[in-house]
Amino acid sequence: MVETFYIIEAIADDFQRIVALLNLGRVRYFGASKRKIRSAEEFFKSYVTHRFLVEVQETKRTIIGYAEVSNTPHVPALPEDCWENWLKHHYCSPLPLSQGNTFFFNTFIYHRDYNPQLLQHVLCEIFQRENKIRYIIAVQCPEYGVKYPKDRPDYYCLEQFSTVYYPKCFSAITCPNTEQIHVIRRDDVIPKMRYRRALPEDNDDIVELVDRNRPDVKQQLGEYYIAEELLSESSNSVIVITEISHMTAGFIWLNGHVDILPLLENYELDAFGNLLKFNSQEIFREKQIIVNSIRRHPINKLFIHKEIDEVFKNLDEKISNNETDEINSQCSSTDETNEFYGGPMKCFEKLEKFAEELRSYDFYVKLRKRRKNILYNIKNEHPTMDLNSQSNVFVIHLFGLMQPHDLRRLFRYLLTGFAAFPERNYCLLSISVAQPMIPILFEMLKYFIPVVPRPGCKIDEHLYITHRSAIYGDLTLYRVEPEDVDAIKRLLNDEVPTIMAIPRRTQQTRRSTIASKITFAISATDTSHISLIADDEDQLQYDLRIVTAILENIFSDPFSKYQCFTIKCGDSTQPKEKNVLVGFIILRPFTSNSNLEKHFLVPKLKEDPICNIAEVMILKLHPIFHFQSDVVFRELARQSNCWHFYYFRPTLYHCLSNDLILNMQPLEPRRNKKLWFDKSLEELSRSQSSTSQGKYQTLSMHDLDIHPIDFSQDHFAAYQNNLSHSSYFGHTMNIVILGFTDICKAFLRLMIFSWHGMRNISDNCNCLPHVRITVICSPGVMEAEYENAFRCDSCENDEDCWVNYRNCDAFVRDVTERMDLRNWVRFVSGNVKAVDTDNHLVKLETECEIYYETLLLMCHTEYGVPRGMFDPHPLPANYIEINSRFDKLLFYHQLGFFQQNITHRCTIVVYGLHIRAFEFINFLIQHGVESKSISLVMPHEVANLQMGLMLNDSSIDVRIETILREMVEDLGIQIYERMNLEEFEYRKDSKIIKTVVFQSFLGEEKLSMDCDFFASFWEKYISDDMLEVIEEADLDTEGSSVLINENYQTSDPWVYAIGNFVKHRNEPNHQYRFVCPQEAAEKIIYSMGLQTQDASLKEEKFSKPYLFQAQLPMDHYLFKVTTPKRYLANHLDNEYGFPLVTYSNGDFSRVRLNEHGMVEEIVIVTKKNKDYDFLKFFCGRHELLLNNLRSRWYLKDIESFLDFFQEPWVELIMNDHFEELQNLNKLLITPSAQKVMKMNTDRESRHKIMRSYCQDLGITNQLEYAALEFLKKYRCEFSTDIALPEDFPKPPRKTL
Repeated sequence: MVETFYIIEAIADDFQRIVALLNLGRVRYFGASKRKIRSAEEFFKSYVTHRFLVEVQETKRTIIGYAEVSNTPHVPALPEDCWENWLKHHYCSPLPLSQGNTFFFNTFIYHRDYNPQLLQHVLCEIFQRENKIRYIIAVQCPEYGVKYPKDRPDYYCLEQFSTVYYPKCFSAITCPNTEQIHVIRRDDVIPKMRYRRALPEDNDDIVELVDRNRPDVKQQLGEYYIAEELLSESSNSVIVITEISHMTAGFIWLNGHVDILPLLENYELDAFGNLLKFNSQEIFREKQIIVNSIRRHPINKLFIHKEIDEVFKNLDEKISNNETDEINSQCSSTDETNEFYGGPMKCFEKLEKFAEELRSYDFYVKLRKRRKNILYNIKNEHPTMDLNSQSNVFVIHLFGLMQPHDLRRLFRYLLTGFAAFPERNYCLLSISVAQPMIPILFEMLKYFIPVVPRPGCKIDEHLYITHRSAIYGDLTLYRVEPEDVDAIKRLLNDEVPTIMAIPRRTQQTRRSTIASKITFAISATDTSHISLIADDEDQLQYDLRIVTAILENIFSDPFSKYQCFTIKCGDSTQPKEKNVLVGFIILRPFTSNSNLEKHFLVPKLKEDPICNIAEVMILKLHPIFHFQSDVVFRELARQSNCWHFYYFRPTLYHCLSNDLILNMQPLEPRRNKKLWFDKSLEELSRSQSSTSQGKYQTLSMHDLDIHPIDFSQDHFAAYQNNLSHSSYFGHTMNIVILGFTDICKAFLRLMIFSWHGMRNISDNCNCLPHVRITVICSPGVMEAEYENAFRCDSCENDEDCWVNYRNCDAFVRDVTERMDLRNWVRFVSGNVKAVDTDNHLVKLETECEIYYETLLLMCHTEYGVPRGMFDPHPLPANYIEINSRFDKLLFYHQLGFFQQNITHRCTIVVYGLHIRAFEFINFLIQHGVESKSISLVMPHEVANLQMGLMLNDSSIDVRIETILREMVEDLGIQIYERMNLEEFEYRKDSKIIKTVVFQSFLGEEKLSMDCDFFASFWEKYISDDMLEVIEEADLDTEGSSVLINENYQTSDPWVYAIGNFVKHRNEPNHQYRFVCPQEAAEKIIYSMGLQTQDASLKEEKFSKPYLFQAQLPMDHYLFKVTTPKRYLANHLDNEYGFPLVTYSNGDFSRVRLNEHGMVEEIVIVTKKNKDYDFLKFFCGRHELLLNNLRSRWYLKDIESFLDFFQEPWVELIMNDHFEELQNLNKLLITPSAQKVMKMNTDRESRHKIMRSYCQDLGITNQLEYAALEFLKKYRCEFSTDIALPEDFPKPPRKTL
């Protein structure tokens, strides 16, 4: 019977299984002995490139082998970066061994009954994972005496796969006991595959293979399209067949005829030499074409005062050039009208144009035409040669592979393609829009990079490209030398290096090649290719200046803390002078790991955290080599002696660029922010960063003109590479999202960090996100969320300005403050015109059509006016609604311009009774608007009032709103209550609101108010234009709500919706609106089948707390945390809860308990502005768990809940492993609780019976013991000293 083996990566949890393997009787090994290692920490401490566990697939959990493979040999006293010299000087091997093509087999533990098949499978796995590795070496040390035969290393199993080489000092007579190396060649292990040109007789085999994934090809081209192509005289195709045992295993269909001109017109191909061969020393011709290009505003300078002033200046020029005679003739009736049109009217006209400018797509990315010159060589005898005659590219039309074969052999197929076209250096791959991402397609795309389409071009396919050097060339790293400086500067100046066209090596004459048909596409108006790091020119100059200073420091200071390595491409067996520089890396030590843990989920480090962590300051590498990032980082570790790498991108400051940022694992910010008590680590970190290292004074951050990151306070994104193999996590579904709201942000974060919660996964591999998500939002919305250069003229603290202040909790805030979704998610700016559910297309007003497999409606709003009050396109220039940060920035600049250009007092009417209406009033007062000029009109909304009492909405608080009314009234603001909006009156011949008319709820009284600005905080959960699009798409609605089922599907099963604008067809008996965005996103992810591992997501009810924060008048801040109602029917509203209130030193606190003693609400009003996200740890807990909160409050032991929740006891509840204790407690209590719940008695009696059960059955003692064991286990993680029983001295033993 032929055994099948299952090879996986070994992790620390597998240590006991490995020990059990070592203790088996028929187990042998070679390499480093592991028998004396007694702990998992010691076993997995040192870095190893690959640790393999081999299991028998039938039993799945039976280990029969363990292997360690690395890029350095395990030889005592041999430095890791010197093994090439060691082999060169001690052995006479004719093989071209180098760091780019050689691995070392350092340890192999195996069960004798399964060898040699077991060893062969392990070797095949190594070669399949490492495409560039051609040799594996096992170093056999001299024999020494062993006590037991099983302790003797057994290298005999290698003989049938390897060639043995002896050192120069070996002599069979005088020196027989020496070390030796066993060299294993790739071609001796990998099963042989035969390649040949396809024949017409192969038609049936190829068509059958293609038909499995692409049945549409057969329908379009017929059953004999392969034979027809081969028999065609005009065909330029090359079809290669792969055979194993005379059976067709796969094929690849290549074509050397490429029409280059359409590609140049529709794609950015300048960086690839326009896909043409060109030699400036020969005769050439110039061809001119017209292409689309874009002019864009610098992404981080969109809303700063300088740019906005420039916008108003341009508007002045446009308005002054227009004819104004008609306006003047209409305004000559009275002096008052003349005065209005001479001042405010002109101002409002500018504001209207200004709003249109910022809401337009052209403000951010403006399309324009330009001429492009294409140079190509011609011959004297053929002066009319066209572009295609100098083509430097071939294309892959189709490729396929039989299922039993390993997909990783696709890399060998690329080698075959380049071998078929030895004179061409580029390979293209096009993917159509409707093709789903299948595994074989995903595997092939690892070796390609996408070609950016030109803006405004309508394309049906997305283009991918790779280069011969990326497939054949080796990447090697060298320490920087003075002669490398000029090449580094050229690379920083954006000069593309001349990449070597490397020929095939003689050792690679036989190649395994496999493939499958692939297709994919993107939108032509995609804006996700906009630069993410400031402006390109500014970034290049900044990088050049800093790198030049660092290089000077490295060459002048022998104790410099900086290290620089160059990355060269070519033949790794040749001297470095013969290879081409394609990148470089600069490192420096990193010692703030403890502070990093306070904000990010940082895995535990295996190595010494002081000596082996480095920060990547800058990393530049040619794009075609990005798929070799694992090779780059492990070679970097070998030469730098650093085994963990971080890269940081500050949000507010300039940072050096990193071309491999997408190949480093992003660190997820902590999902629940903790309250930290120990400040000594922060002080230690700052002192370490401020001190110099070494004998010489090294460059400081300030000397380099780099703002030092305060790892305890600043906002920054963090990335890491732990030298493990890279694995992609995510999905292949093509998802399109409408709206960039809080739920959308939470959804994107959960999808990007989809490995969260997987067992030790982030500790043992380099997790890389892979998603196919497109977010469509209005122009300016996404840009405003990531704009960080804005500075308020009126506020001393920019973070405390209303424009920058965010009302959501940290889980959502960190999406823009500590992450950058633009690295993985495509954002398309535009207004949705229609949704074609039949063809799965979203149509924009810019005539762009975006294909989707699944559409998510996350387009809820917060405020607006009743439907039909006015046409939303365009909105009145003086109408304000705040639904995003973009709305805040827009109104801020409108208000500033109005105050600068109008002499009379600015009158503003605020409509609404929401807390954020008072927050808006506070902003107006702080920014120069007199309180006498502000009027607050509060509507009468019975439905929303009842909803606020029945549901737990953290953004609504009736009692706080009553106090806020009194506060703003004391400030001199006029308040009108129970007045509902009725209509607007506009200025003559314009769409500018002049008067707002309100209708009293109590009678027929009407209120007319003139205003310069009207701000609406009337709650409205979906905009009129979006609701109209949804209705026209034939999706079921009810009023202003979209109807969904229990899986959040609309009437179209491929369209999902979630937010405050949805309504269940069958109303559930729990709260599903005004819930935590994180939990709402988790529910819809589970409903879509994208995450099925977390069992808690199966529950329909919502339970996670959500924090809302707001700025209040008189320098107060509101923080409110609520948990959603789990039951609605037959339950009292919030007025009948049990509120506990404290007031101390100006801090107001309220904790509301429900009838079960659970904390449903925590409200804090204070002048102390800090992060209060840690309050979420206590909401939803029982008051007994919170240190007997209710009893202590009743006994007046708690003066302030704000201080109570910041006492040291809360460390237990905030501990990262507290849920383990909770699950254990639940396991102990559940059996007794189930028995008690079956008793037909009242609640109080059940509580008493339960207490008796716990005492009599010993459950109470077990709970106390579990708590003590938990404290012992995680005692080191607590900042507060905890006294445990073993800390007290034992009483002296009495003697007789």
